Amino acid sequence: MNRCLIIDEMHASLLPMLRSIGVEGDYQPKLAAADVPAALAARPYQGLMVRSKMRITAALLAHGPQLRYVARAGAGVDNIDEDALAAAGVTLVNAPEGNRDAVGEFATGQLLALLRHTVTADAEVRRAEWHREANRGEELGTKTVGLLGYGHMGRAFARRLRGFGCTVLAHDHDPAVLSDGHAELVPLAELQARAEVLSIHIPYSEANHEFINEAFLAAFPHHIWLVNTARGEVLD
Repeated sequence: MNRCLIIDEMHASLLPMLRSIGVEGDYQPKLAAADVPAALAARPYQGLMVRSKMRITAALLAHGPQLRYVARAGAGVDNIDEDALAAAGVTLVNAPEGNRDAVGEFATGQLLALLRHTVTADAEVRRAEWHREANRGEELGTKTVGLLGYGHMGRAFARRLRGFGCTVLAHDHDPAVLSDGHAELVPLAELQARAEVLSIHIPYSEANHEFINEAFLAAFPHHIWLVNTARGEVLD
């Protein structure tokens, strides 16, 4: 039997799905990070499933010599040492498209809340205050929205933006990325020159650490609205 140690909270549907493909899930979401090495050493697990509880390093893998795969329940793999996995012959599995629709909808909601001052107005109304002009919003349909990163998340957001009639630009560092008709792919300098809204959809890595910094923002010639659904570490 293929056994997988699961150390983070997961949806209730996970264990039946694993059983359907011949994997026995040992569900231990309350296991402290410090106790994971001993748990790996105690049983011959073939798999380890994580979210963000801890970093997966060479030192940790040494406690599970029979591990064949590490499954990251999510898109980002910034807490996993991919070189260490490769050296140990352990396969990395993640779900880069798994939450794309949720992220696309969430980003849409966040942007509308920004443009319409929803959070501020809600707090004021709860205090029996009404500031009509101060909270007068702006229409999304008149904006040019720039997407930094055009993978699964960026594309999901672009599909939803098109329904508002706004102009959607996108930039991705990978020249192999192609347009899907929902956004115009442009060089970064052009995105900075034209975008009134910047939405960030890049993965976190050492190369992207604080990628959005003072110099990056200074390249925009005007005020912008900023939405970040990527890792916080991409921002300075």
